[in-house]
Amino acid sequence: FDALAAEVARRGVGGFKPQELANTAWAFAKVAHAAPALFDALSGRSLLSLDAFSPQGLANTAWAFASAGHAAPELFDAIAAEAAPRLSQFKPQELSILAWACAADGAAGNCRGKPSAAPVPLLFDALAAEVARRGVGGFKPQELANTAWAFAKVAHAAPALFDALSGRSLLSLDAFSPQGLANTAWAFASAGHAAPELFDAIAAEAAPRLSQFKPQELSILAWACAADGAAGNCRGKPSAAPVPLLFDALAAE
Repeated sequence: FDALAAEVARRGVGGFKPQELANTAWAFAKVAHAAPALFDALSGRSLLSLDAFSPQGLANTAWAFASAGHAAPELFDAIAAEAAPRLSQFKPQELSILAWACAADGAAGNCRGKPSAAPVPLLFDALAAEVARRGVGGFKPQELANTAWAFAKVAHAAPALFDALSGRSLLSLDAFSPQGLANTAWAFASAGHAAPELFDAIAAEAAPRLSQFKPQELSILAWACAADGAAGNCRGKPSAAPVPLLFDALAAE
């Protein structure tokens, strides 16, 4: 990757097509190889041809810059403007990747579609509308978790979306990773979206698997189950027990 970055710096990216730009950014972000000059060049070139990017290319480019923590507000705004009217062409994975990227720290405050002082990125309005239109039946566990996390991260009120994510998640929690369970609980608690059945189901699924959770995931799950949005839930089953059963398991772990 050092040699690749040097070669791209030597020749530039003027001859790169959209997929080549997206793939290169994705690759460097995937291996966490710091190459700020390369990302600057990819950003500048991508801005000239975003209308030719596929949905996957738009999502992966946003993911790459967010994952790399490379500031590119103009690029994120342009991606949002290009993606918003085309969201019906995005697969569930691409929607969730785009949402995650626009909510991640590396992209915070961007993805507005245009420079704006609006408190909520415009893209999330379009994402919520598209998910409402098609539903979340085709979303896999990671896509459900990432979407919930993204909307909670940017504090975008979308009660119908959260209801849909809750209902779908309840059908597949056994396929959620520890990170997915923790992030889903965090998202609903942070959004203040009441979902007692979901929290109880997350607790029941997580409790026997806590040995698989990383310390951060344990603490996130504990916080979410104690937060106002989840108060009284996370019992593992409907119960009048004064202490949520999950906390017994957490203390034992």
